[in-house]
Amino acid sequence: MARRMNLLNIEKNIQNLWKEHNVYEKEFAENSETRFTGNFPYPYMNGLLHIGHAFTLSKLEFLVRYKNMTCQNVLLPFAFHCTGTPIVVCADKLKNELKGKVLGNSPEGSKKEVSDGSPVGEANAVATPQPEEEAGQTKQTDKAKPADATKQTDATKPTDATVFRSNKSKAQSKGSKQNTQYEIMKQMDISDEEIHHFQNPQYWCYYFSTKAKEHLNSWGLFCDWRRSFITTNMNPYYDKFVNWHFNTLYKKNLIYYGSRITIFSRVNNQACADHERSEGEGVKCQEFTLIKIYVHDYKEFYQIYLKNVNTNSSCEKGDDFLKNKIMSENFFSQKKIVLLASTLKPETAYGQNYTFVNPGEYYYVTLGFSKQRLHYGDKNYVNNVMTKEEIANVCENVYICSENSLYNLAYQGVIPMLRGGAKWSGQAIGQASGQTSGQANCQAIGQPLGQTTAQTTAPPKCFPEASSPRGGEDALPPLGDLLILMKVKGEDLVGLRTYSNLSPNKDLYILPMTTIKMNIATAIVPCVSSDSADDYACLQDIKRKQAYYCEKYNLKEEFLHNESCSCIQLPEIGANTGKYFYELEKISSYKDAKLQKVKESLYKKQYFEGTMTVEPYQGMKIYHCRKMVKQYIVKNNEGFLYSEPEVLVIDRNNVKCIAALCNQWYINYGNLDFKKDVLIQMKKNNFQAYNEVLQKQLQHVIFWLDDWSCSRAYGLGTLMPDFNALQGGRSGEGAMQQGGSGEGAANHGESAEETAEGTAEGSAAQPGAEAEKELIESLSDSTIYMAYYTISHFLQGNVDGSERGLLDIDAADLNDAFFNYVFDISEETERVSKNISAEKLQRMRREFQYWYPFDVRISGKDLIFNHLTMALFNHVAIWGKKTYSNKQKETNDDKSILERQGEILNEIDQLDLDAYETVKYFPKSFFCNGHVLVNKEKMSKSKGNFITLKQSINLYTSDGTRIALADAGDSIEDANFNTDTANSAIMKLYNLINFSIETKNNVYIFRCGEKTFIDSIFENEINYLTNKCKEAYEKLLFRDVLKYGFYDMLLKRDTYRIMCDKIHMHKETVNFFIERICLIVNPLIPHVTEHIWTYILKKEDFLVNQKWPSQDDTSYSIVMHKQYNNLLNVVEIFRKSYDKVINKSNKQRGGRGGAGSANGSGGASGGGSGSGAKRAPDEGAAANQGAAANQGAAANQGAAAQGGEANLEAEAYKEDDDEGTKFKAIVYVAKEYNDTQKKIIEILNRIINNSEDKKLPSNYINLLVQNEYVNKLPKNEKKEILSFATFLVKDNVTLNNNQYELSLPYDEIQLIKNNVEFIRRSLNLGDIHIMENDSKSPIDDTDIYKLANPGNPSIFMYTTEL
Repeated sequence: MARRMNLLNIEKNIQNLWKEHNVYEKEFAENSETRFTGNFPYPYMNGLLHIGHAFTLSKLEFLVRYKNMTCQNVLLPFAFHCTGTPIVVCADKLKNELKGKVLGNSPEGSKKEVSDGSPVGEANAVATPQPEEEAGQTKQTDKAKPADATKQTDATKPTDATVFRSNKSKAQSKGSKQNTQYEIMKQMDISDEEIHHFQNPQYWCYYFSTKAKEHLNSWGLFCDWRRSFITTNMNPYYDKFVNWHFNTLYKKNLIYYGSRITIFSRVNNQACADHERSEGEGVKCQEFTLIKIYVHDYKEFYQIYLKNVNTNSSCEKGDDFLKNKIMSENFFSQKKIVLLASTLKPETAYGQNYTFVNPGEYYYVTLGFSKQRLHYGDKNYVNNVMTKEEIANVCENVYICSENSLYNLAYQGVIPMLRGGAKWSGQAIGQASGQTSGQANCQAIGQPLGQTTAQTTAPPKCFPEASSPRGGEDALPPLGDLLILMKVKGEDLVGLRTYSNLSPNKDLYILPMTTIKMNIATAIVPCVSSDSADDYACLQDIKRKQAYYCEKYNLKEEFLHNESCSCIQLPEIGANTGKYFYELEKISSYKDAKLQKVKESLYKKQYFEGTMTVEPYQGMKIYHCRKMVKQYIVKNNEGFLYSEPEVLVIDRNNVKCIAALCNQWYINYGNLDFKKDVLIQMKKNNFQAYNEVLQKQLQHVIFWLDDWSCSRAYGLGTLMPDFNALQGGRSGEGAMQQGGSGEGAANHGESAEETAEGTAEGSAAQPGAEAEKELIESLSDSTIYMAYYTISHFLQGNVDGSERGLLDIDAADLNDAFFNYVFDISEETERVSKNISAEKLQRMRREFQYWYPFDVRISGKDLIFNHLTMALFNHVAIWGKKTYSNKQKETNDDKSILERQGEILNEIDQLDLDAYETVKYFPKSFFCNGHVLVNKEKMSKSKGNFITLKQSINLYTSDGTRIALADAGDSIEDANFNTDTANSAIMKLYNLINFSIETKNNVYIFRCGEKTFIDSIFENEINYLTNKCKEAYEKLLFRDVLKYGFYDMLLKRDTYRIMCDKIHMHKETVNFFIERICLIVNPLIPHVTEHIWTYILKKEDFLVNQKWPSQDDTSYSIVMHKQYNNLLNVVEIFRKSYDKVINKSNKQRGGRGGAGSANGSGGASGGGSGSGAKRAPDEGAAANQGAAANQGAAANQGAAAQGGEANLEAEAYKEDDDEGTKFKAIVYVAKEYNDTQKKIIEILNRIINNSEDKKLPSNYINLLVQNEYVNKLPKNEKKEILSFATFLVKDNVTLNNNQYELSLPYDEIQLIKNNVEFIRRSLNLGDIHIMENDSKSPIDDTDIYKLANPGNPSIFMYTTEL
């Protein structure tokens, strides 16, 4: 505790020192001065920063501090993101929880007040997005289970395996139970007196941004806080910046207003982008084709209807309309009864022979439109709201589908919504235990329309009870705003005679398939047994067990004779590919586990290689005709295009999202020319990703990213500009385009235009100036704000811009011309406000030109799929000169852009890049790290390992936290923050300070004057480690920096202290060590090193202002480095042999009852040995084992507990208690290798010369084995040779200029002789005799001497009685 408090006080003192002298505020005199700019995605201000934020930020912090030592100026700015829905959702939720509550009287009293009556969290249902109504859950909250959410997983959804996305649930990641918003605030140590302020969303922005700055200062962030800001229109300067950004995109035809399918939050009534989701980031929409399957005889279906209504509802509860209109046979006779069958392969609908349903699951019956009806009204999403009478009169069809598809169909214009249906209630998430979608709040027959069961947990009698797929916790009243005629079990539909206008089979009987997933599309499947292996397998099962199925489902034998017309043929296989693969893979049944792989493989094979066999598409490739089939189906009213999220998506209100057809603003990331320009700039600017995986992912996401919905009606942010008011903007030709140029953009737009009931309802006209303003969503306003950092301190004097900045500029004077000039896009200044002088404009432009483009942006890997890739697009758009075409993309491309990825990349590789403009301010690099675990587990409050940054500093100090963060890992894989590492760092730091004090105060006895070989070799190692640190810093390998610069430096100091035991350490050498360790680990451990530098060493200038040691000051001798390693290797060999001899000697004495003296015993490093009267040499170890002394083996673990150096201190001054005996040793040293080893060295050198980079490849062992000479060696000899090669490569002692030499570059015998005293003291040995291995000692009758190799001597040990 005392040590920790001491370190915390030191850190606070150093932080005040830096603040007093403004060490982070960098100014430059000339644009030629070297600089480095790095940035980090600004975190969202709905909570405190935690160790996950710190882990990613630490990469930038370490790098910037290092660059501060190598460049003249560095810049690390930091801002606070407040745009979007999470803050408003949290504030509204808290407002609802605290209604009628009194807080602040006392801790106990307030808790009671909040919990009595209706517990906090039970009144958290969310209404339509109005400020005074309640919203749902927050990002910090560990989410409860969503309403009407049927579990969806990658395993059950038909997804593109090549698409990169993050499907991790944030709730699952945190792993803790749901908390109310009030409880979350309390967990953040916010008092009752202050909690009520958080009902105002703006208060969150100020409170958490202040806390973030405070905690980052305590952590020691190298930040120029003058440039900080918060987003949204609370900040007028940033608001103007975002407006300029979007105006520029619009002028370049990269923003359009159109109708597209979008993942949608029914709670907020707006699109739900990645950062507005609690689960399902990166998920897009999957498009299906719905085929209308008509029921032949309405009377058969009416009997099913009556059966279900009579058994599941009370008719007397219904009103006259229900009894007289809907519950009559005449009503069904006037409607077409349609099963909506969903498929990903619409081209096979021409061969359908049956229809499958899941017999054990429930389907829903509702009324819908014959053609897609796109009525928007005053909304920006399809909004067909009608009364029950209107629905009954207007809807031509009765539709049967799954519960999963209902809201998707409603928001895509296929079925209507019910006016007067259930509204969002105030029920708690989780209050209605056991209540599921369809159980409550549904508009069912037997219950008056408009009356719901929102206040009860019991299901209406019309529906049987069912268990909740997500725990039964509902945030919204499920199906309360839909007209549901009935809920029918699939088995009741089996045997119905149906038909499709596409299939030649007109008796498409419904058959059972129990493997149908109810969470995928409509859960009704058209059976095409000729072209589908799983359809064929199911049909075969039914035919094999015909008697069972006929009896169970009341089927007739003649129902099972339909044949499927094969629509697809494959090269070398022909038609009927479903049957072919079924028999090829020997599928046993339709539940066979192999079937899923067969299905996926056949799907891809058919798409890329298959050709059609039916007219009018005969001979066409599948990938070419599929879109034509879809167009035909929609145009001829044979079905619909239907979309839904690929996998489960949950919004921040904890409600399942749907796919809706929305009229709104989109950024045209789907434009192929735009994508190509981004890829070209990556090549032209030598964009660096530090990791090949990241580079490939970025390329993939560039192709994958489609047009992005960028406007919202709810939340915080900047209002979408009034593009109609743009002066000099683009003409109206493209301003009202419907759909975009991205994949899938036109499909729904086209069908909407052709099938909408009236053009006014289906149009996507750009809203006028009088229309209600929308906000720019949170991922769209944060792609180029890095440029704003360069001038923000000139504009605003505080984070929200309520005070003017250094140049005293009014936000009202900012316009597009201002930003165009300052950001070096235009030379024109005429339209810039006259209130801003030319000198001010020039100063800001010069500042931007100096600091931009940024050198690195460091982020978590989850932002690859949106923010990072969007940043590349927007830099090309804003600083490139190109204006893009707004012409709509053709819909009949043979392949999608994603499928053409390889050929487009090859096309770009062939381009003459000099013919294309260079976007001067394109980002230079991105670095991404993985997620951070805590003690190898995901952070979770329930596990007790959720650590905020402030908590970590209090527990482990700032520098202790930084050491653990550096040790956590540097790859794109998940890292691990080890609290033991952080805790043990406190002692190491404390000891380093004490060592520095004791050195300064001459507590130790030091030598002065001429330096010895031991001093020189230690200083050489310090320089060697300095260079290793520099290499690691440049590669952003901070774990290696920690190893070389901290752990290894301390380890070598301890070794030096032992080597100097009798002669004492040299004063200058120790001072050199202290200064150098302060310099090289200062970026990682700035507080302790600054304290040592400033207050102990009493240097004139701060350490934070020091430069990296020059090349002359860090030069080292590779020969001396090899000598050092050789010497430690010898000590390690001695130690292992010594331990084995001791053990053997003790066993021998134990066998004689401890009487008499021990026989002489001996040991051999890495080789065979013999035994005799006076010796017992060790046997059996391989020659390469002697290399285990390499000191780097355990440095990553913090204490370097293994290896030669690690054992020196423990072995020093070792007393010989074995009855007065001492051990002696003969060391055999080899000056050159034997003939076989020389041959292996020759082969290795040849492998190096043949490699591209003239370095030994990592697969050198495989290459050795393939060598003719090695391959012919006997098995035992081959094994020894491979062990020798492993030792040689690991030790590198004879490696010189990437070539292995046949001898050492120094005299090994002399080296050992010069340090024999050090070796003797390390193990308390007696005499040590050193000799060449060309002969052996008379006392040794073994062949140990033959095992010696250059740099790896063999040792014979023996004992004599004293």
